[in-house]
Amino acid sequence: MNSQGKQTSSYNPSIEHLRFIFAVLVVFIHTYGRGVLPGEVMSDVGWVAGVQRLFSHTLPSVAVPGFFLISGLLYFTNMRQWSWERYLQSLRRRVITLLLPFFVWNMMKLVSLCIPSFMHDGWEGILRVVDDFGGWRIFWDGNPDCSSPILLATWFLRDLMVFCLLAPLIHFLVRRVSFTLFFMLMWCAFFDWWPTENVCNPLNLAFYVLGATFSIKGKDMFAFFSTYSKWSYLLAFFTFLLNVCYSSSVTVLVFLSFAIVALCNGVSYGKRFLNRTIPPLCTQATMFIYLGHSFLVLSGVTWILVRVIPFGGEAWVLIRYFLIPPITIALLLFVFYFLRRDFSKVLYVLLGRRF
Repeated sequence: MNSQGKQTSSYNPSIEHLRFIFAVLVVFIHTYGRGVLPGEVMSDVGWVAGVQRLFSHTLPSVAVPGFFLISGLLYFTNMRQWSWERYLQSLRRRVITLLLPFFVWNMMKLVSLCIPSFMHDGWEGILRVVDDFGGWRIFWDGNPDCSSPILLATWFLRDLMVFCLLAPLIHFLVRRVSFTLFFMLMWCAFFDWWPTENVCNPLNLAFYVLGATFSIKGKDMFAFFSTYSKWSYLLAFFTFLLNVCYSSSVTVLVFLSFAIVALCNGVSYGKRFLNRTIPPLCTQATMFIYLGHSFLVLSGVTWILVRVIPFGGEAWVLIRYFLIPPITIALLLFVFYFLRRDFSKVLYVLLGRRF
């Protein structure tokens, strides 16, 4: 990692720290609008809504593109030269690491919804749940909230599996046009030139391709970004202010690009500090936090907090709002530790890998 010509290692502490940070940001994204007492309504305007938009929309918006950037970087780490044999081996591994947890978590979500419906309305209740979530599309884009599978967070695994299937085409194009493919996809994202609305959108594919390009071209992404570290911090801060004051598709895309570069530089520069402050348990539990928070845990923590702290007023809404993510993450870390210690086979099925 001392030169741009050296390919990024499949294990990199900076990558592990970034993944954990992105998982925490995703939890904040899904905390938006929470902390309100039953019967109260949080207005879309006002300082409480503004604070929640800042910490659940603007700042964490780097999380999902960042996840795809890292995924593309890691997937092509050992595929600088194309090999069909290596590609087929990779696909077989993804059946365990992606398809297995994708199916298991969505089935758990489906069962959690069907049990109370069955107890109340029998088989008609189960059929109604399936119909509400898209019928045969229940594991693809049937969720009416954002065209996701029944468990919201698993849309990332769905798109990632599609991108893995597209790996031969991505490798072919990157070898010929290099970083131009990334800019072409960003152009499509800017003008909304894409056949699908939510599934495999061009912005996520663009950052996946960017990570893939660094690996295929044999360049160290962190070393490359570090040459622009000072500019990345300044531009990320400036575009952040611009995005807060005047949000548009242009400012969002520009902010995302500079913010991800700045975050990569910051994590790489502070890796010694992060090694001391982020326990290995946190980085190992990244995927568990990402998948687990949307499966009852975030909603359960919210339900408990509004009853433990039943005080009205805007200030109390924000107190509960900022308590929900850390309590959710702490609870998931405890469950992860317990499963890893006593039920490692269960954890293997949930996450598709050994610990």
